[in-house]
Amino acid sequence: MRLPSASPDYQFSFSAIVQWSPMLSGSRHAHLGSVAVDALLSRAKALTIGQQPTEEALNQHRLAALLGEPDLDERGHVRTWATKVCLKLSDADLKHLQVVTALHRKAQTSSLERQPEQEKRAYPRDEVLATPGSAAVWWLANNPGEVAKCVDLLGTLTRLSADLPVEALEDGRADDNGHAQLMLSE
Repeated sequence: MRLPSASPDYQFSFSAIVQWSPMLSGSRHAHLGSVAVDALLSRAKALTIGQQPTEEALNQHRLAALLGEPDLDERGHVRTWATKVCLKLSDADLKHLQVVTALHRKAQTSSLERQPEQEKRAYPRDEVLATPGSAAVWWLANNPGEVAKCVDLLGTLTRLSADLPVEALEDGRADDNGHAQLMLSE
């Protein structure tokens, strides 16, 4: 029997021995065994639909614990419980999950490895060389007391700032390559 999981792409394969006993003497239902099976499947489905397929062993134990407890069906005709509960994924689904998990981990590792490099590039681009003024302030912070040398480097710092791609300039001036166009006046 197939039961849904929390992931619509995966279904569990379910089997169990259904135990039941009638609750109403003289019940008029013609197929109490079917009522018992239906009640047990409803309980199983209510659990598995919220379970991740990656937690196969945990799901198996949860379901066995739930279904091992006798419970009445909706109409109170039978009390049902299960023994020898088995819940698993198909071999193809298990293999697919392993591949997906490995790919996800690899992508996550690659992203984490790139992050320090991206941060290292972002600081000079977004803060240090954002404007000629911020470049000069950064240089002075790293070379205290060397104001005269900073003045000599203003042209270089200005060119470095101007050569960085600019998304949007306050005055809207950029060349065809997206680089800032700066006008310096003395």
